[in-house]
Amino acid sequence: MFKYFYNLLKRRASFKKLGVVLIILFVALAIKLSGLDQYLTLEGLKAYRQTLLEFYQNHRPLVIIIYFLGYVVTTALSIPGAVVMTLAGGALFGLGTGTLIVSFASTIGATIAFLTSRFLLRDWVHTRFGDKLDKVNKGIEETNELLVAMRRRPNIYGLDLKTISRNGQGRHNC
Repeated sequence: MFKYFYNLLKRRASFKKLGVVLIILFVALAIKLSGLDQYLTLEGLKAYRQTLLEFYQNHRPLVIIIYFLGYVVTTALSIPGAVVMTLAGGALFGLGTGTLIVSFASTIGATIAFLTSRFLLRDWVHTRFGDKLDKVNKGIEETNELLVAMRRRPNIYGLDLKTISRNGQGRHNC
């Protein structure tokens, strides 16, 4: 892995990748050194619950924005504490608003994590696992039409939202 980053420094186009790595390390280090990681525990949430609720009552939009951005960063950097952040969102904002905020923030954070890892590690993964990836890519190319056809197939089994919701309630349409 260190050899990969050393080789990154040799190439001119790789300075962008190095910049992204440095930003990630800086943010993770800042979170750790500032002590913000102590709030990502159940004990921290319990200790500051009343303070958070009072602050939320007085500054709703600000708290929602800060929480949203914090959740995105936590998810994007894969910092342990997403479960506590989710519970905090439900406790602070209620079920409906909390679910909405967490859903969007987690999706954006996961997308950023995916794009960052793809951007940073694509060359390394390809050099390390290239022969295995070639087999996978060849298999996908061969079955691409089948995959597209299966994805776009009509509803031939009668499975629609109505049927699924009925089965979810314990009723079966046999």
